[in-house]
Amino acid sequence: MKYLLFLLILLTFDRLFSQDTYYVEHAYKFNNNVLTSIMDFKCIDENNCILLKTDNNATGLMLEKTTDGGNSWELIYADTSFKSTDSIYYPQYWGVKCEYFSNGKIIILTNRGHIIVSEDFGTSFKEYPQIENYSHKSFVMLDSINAFATSVNWAQHPDSEIKILKSTDACKKWENFSVPDSINERWFYSKIILQKDKSFIIRLNRRYGFESDSTKNYFYHTNFENSFGKLFVVPNYVEYIYFFDENEAFSTGRIVLPGSFNDTAITSKTYDAGNTWEIRYKTTWPYEMFTSQLVHNDTTILISGSGFGFFQSSDKGESWYKPIFHLAQDLKDTIGTWSSSIWSYFDNGTIYFDTYIFQNQFLKGTRVGTSVYSPSVKPKRIYPNPVTYGSDFIAEYEIATSGHLKMYLSDLSGREVCPLYSDFAESGSYSISLRLPENISSGSYWLVSEQHGYKHVQLLNVVK
Repeated sequence: MKYLLFLLILLTFDRLFSQDTYYVEHAYKFNNNVLTSIMDFKCIDENNCILLKTDNNATGLMLEKTTDGGNSWELIYADTSFKSTDSIYYPQYWGVKCEYFSNGKIIILTNRGHIIVSEDFGTSFKEYPQIENYSHKSFVMLDSINAFATSVNWAQHPDSEIKILKSTDACKKWENFSVPDSINERWFYSKIILQKDKSFIIRLNRRYGFESDSTKNYFYHTNFENSFGKLFVVPNYVEYIYFFDENEAFSTGRIVLPGSFNDTAITSKTYDAGNTWEIRYKTTWPYEMFTSQLVHNDTTILISGSGFGFFQSSDKGESWYKPIFHLAQDLKDTIGTWSSSIWSYFDNGTIYFDTYIFQNQFLKGTRVGTSVYSPSVKPKRIYPNPVTYGSDFIAEYEIATSGHLKMYLSDLSGREVCPLYSDFAESGSYSISLRLPENISSGSYWLVSEQHGYKHVQLLNVVK
């Protein structure tokens, strides 16, 4: 009850910026008796997705598929031949990345360079030749044909090599990507960040025996054609970089406080091609680092890391807010709070993300409303709340600008359940009596007030 009251206060408080509300439910339910790790997740739309996972039963590669937005899942590929010869808990190698394309192509990559491919949406699979001397660090695909990868030399894989590779035939064959000796001798290659213009910014880490400035981070910027390549040096709080154009970019990172658990997670911007960076947002414990980023349609950015949920920006990272999360009942006592990662986001406000503390929880968020400071309807309160179905309740609100007003109930996923009011409304303060239909089920609903294209939501509880 305290949670609902707190949520109601948040929802009805007038904000000076956009504040999205998401209904959060399970997208996939894991077996709590088996420690399972989410390795990758890809979609061709908000309903058709694949989930790559591994578990401590030493099953190194399992791929499941949904065609209904996570309501049901089908295991389409599993390989237990990856089991280790000396451990019953960890596989010898495992799936690390997957890709899913609208033409039906699915590509799976393991940490040792095995390539498994389907051309028919996962009905059948075949293996391509293994990438030689490969130990996975990062992998991206520009499209269903062209791929780019980095490899490192882990001690447990003595045959692995530090290198950048590319494929131009959907991962059948791979070739070394040429890098200047001045870069290759000093650095090994880490995360690949695909840019808007399809170029790559690759995080660099120094090789043993070489020195670097601890106040700086180092990147290598190039493209698939290798038509240019340059070293990119930035402050050490810049850890992830995404350019909107040749001058403007945003980044996430953190400021480490020695001897403290209370590091500062930050976002920053550059307007001069990365020569200078300005901090735009700061958080502290439990949100002390941002490790997952997703740029959607250039302007909308979502970031997550330590702590539950994610932060969102709708103006290219100039300002940030944390959405309101309304949790499904079966999540409230089991949700992890240690860290979160964002996987996919769509125009209709559907987001797939996970959270972890002792076990992964794979979640689906559905945007159900946005409170926006605007010359439109401004709800004040609703009472009684809870309200008995078939009876009346009072909604109080203000209208700053005359216009058509629509009020209705929606379920917590945002689907309209029943209309309550639709008429022209003059500016002013109002108190209106609304009747609930007798055939409505008990439970929690959103009371949605809509005018001039803006929506405000309030939580209304219905009882028998």
